[in-house]
Amino acid sequence: MSELDNNTASTLTPPAANYPVIGILVGAASFASIALNISVMLTLKSKGFLTSRKSTVYSLSFAYIFADILEQSIMCFYVAPSIVTQSFLVGERDHPLVMALGFGWLVFWYMGMLYQIIIALDRVNSIVFRQTSIREYYRLIIALVWVVSCSAAYIGYFILPCCRFYVSYVNYGFAYTEGFNYSNTYLDVPFNVITTVTIYVCYTWIFLYIRRTNRINSISEDKMAERRQQEFNLARQFFTMALLFSCECDRPGM
Repeated sequence: MSELDNNTASTLTPPAANYPVIGILVGAASFASIALNISVMLTLKSKGFLTSRKSTVYSLSFAYIFADILEQSIMCFYVAPSIVTQSFLVGERDHPLVMALGFGWLVFWYMGMLYQIIIALDRVNSIVFRQTSIREYYRLIIALVWVVSCSAAYIGYFILPCCRFYVSYVNYGFAYTEGFNYSNTYLDVPFNVITTVTIYVCYTWIFLYIRRTNRINSISEDKMAERRQQEFNLARQFFTMALLFSCECDRPGM
């Protein structure tokens, strides 16, 4: 363990007796997330939301949820046990398996951000501009998301001089090796900023567009009440997505 990790462990970590509890809580939360995501995927599949007649957002959401399941699986089946045992389970942080898990988690994290951007832009395209769905391109989009995510993770992991992202039981998740953090400065922070700004701009744009459209159109009181409820639901969904993504950006090690 590096000097940085030793200092972090001595100042930020709880008594040793709490490690099993923290590991179990991390594992339980990740397992619950996996179970919930699987149930949503099964619903999308069984209800026919992935057919060609449906909006592209369902297929993109399906791919996004799948990436999140892979990300949470690393948390549940590796990170949580490593917190409980306070070890890397296999060797040290430079062990090939530890490095592969850190690299994989980083890929899935980038994928999540890219899918958030694409879904938000697709919603603006469909609702505000009323353009044809991009469904015929969604397979290409998914392939490009994999390519961009793997490339970004590879650059941050192997090309930039510092710092490597790795599994860290000391930080209850992940951390960067010591030194000036090129990966965080030139990759992760720009990804965070672009994704956050895109989400807020797109969903605010949609909300204001629907609100303005409802006021312009002459509709009955009952219909107006229904539209107001739709506006409220949209605003609530926007707030929830923005809040959850803000929590996702504030990951351990950043």
